[in-house]
Order: sequence, then structure tokens, then C-alpha cells
Amino acid sequence: MLFILSLVAALVLVVAAPASAHTSFTPEEVGPGTVVDVTLNAGDERDTAIITSVELFWPDGLTLTAVVPPAGPGAFTATVTPTGILWQGGSADGDQQFPITLGPMPAEPGRLQFKVLQTYDNGEVDRWIEDWPEGAPEPAMPGPVLVLVPGGPGSVPPPTIPTGDTTTAPTVLAETTTIAPAPPPVTEPPPPPVEASDGGAAPLLIGGVIIVGLIAGGAFFFSRRRRASA
Repeated sequence: MLFILSLVAALVLVVAAPASAHTSFTPEEVGPGTVVDVTLNAGDERDTAIITSVELFWPDGLTLTAVVPPAGPGAFTATVTPTGILWQGGSADGDQQFPITLGPMPAEPGRLQFKVLQTYDNGEVDRWIEDWPEGAPEPAMPGPVLVLVPGGPGSVPPPTIPTGDTTTAPTVLAETTTIAPAPPPVTEPPPPPVEASDGGAAPLLIGGVIIVGLIAGGAFFFSRRRRASA
């Protein structure tokens, strides 16, 4: 009877082991709209195997910016992808911790559901991918959750110009050029009137000489004609 009870207890522990193990974040609560420093905790569930890779997936429909500290000698190396982070190359036995800087978080309070694939050196994989809605019973293999709570830890990032692509180039305002009105046309002043001078009497004098000459010539012509007829 004692053997049967021991066997049943062992079976219960084996079945319950996956449900009691978790990947989780520390802290589990963060502030909305912030950039936060968190640690992803990956529990080692194999007595005869070690964790060699851990892949964290962003919540559906959300893209986060991640900064991962450089790995030390013999530690995991991290690769940030469009869908999450992949840590590879672990060689130490036991639970593993992965510090990350994430953000910015969504601006509204809520619950962010992540997913994790945890691979061992014997090829086995723990799939921590089940959703765990608020207030619902804990599933067998829940993915890690971050809860957005007003006043939670994190720093508010400075405002930035939105970019699309994830990237839209910032709007560049066209430079305004002011065109000065054209200056009025320059009008040349009229030439000053020619003032009369003493030189203006010369034509009159010449005309008088001509008239006198004509009169004298006429008188000479008539006098000769008179002599000829006499």
C-alpha cells in the first residue's frame, strides 16, 4: 500500500512539473508608455539536460525595440529579430536569466502576452506559448506576461517624430522664399532746355548780309540795264 501511494505521488509530481514551471518576467508589472528594464527567467526543467537556446516572441500585433547587454564569456549570445529575441549558445546547467531593455510599452493599461520556446541540448523543447487571460485559470504551459499598471516601473521616453516601418521619414517643411517686388523703372530726367546765348545772333547777321547783297545786286542789275537802253 505504501508503495502504491509513493508511486501515485511520483506520478502527480511528474504530471504537475510542467505546470509548476514557468518562464516569467521580473518585474511582472511595468508602467504604460515606458521603456523598462526587465529580466526573462527561464526555468531548467531537465535534470540531465541544459538549456541551449531561448526564443522570446513579441505579443501579437506589437513590435518592441529591445536592447540586450553584451554576453560574457561562455554565456548566451542574443539576436534581436523583428518578432522577438533569440538567445543561443548556453553551456551552464540550471535556470537562466536574460536581462533586457524593452519599449516603449503601449500607452494604455493592459496585459501583454509573450511566447517562449526553450530548447535543451538533448533536442527537447518546452513550448511556453499558451495564453493566460486575466482572471482565467493558469494553463499548463503559459507564456510569460507583462502587466501594464499606471505608476509601474519604467521611464517615459522623450517625444520623437513618428516614423514608419516600421519607418516614416520625418516631414521636412519646404523653405519659404520671399521674392522682393521689382524696383520701378528708372526714368531719365529730360534734358535741360537750351538757353539762348550770344551765339544766337549769328544767323540774324548772316541773313542781313544776304539780304543786303541781294538788294545791291538788284540795284547794279537795273542800273546796267538802264545804261544799255540809253
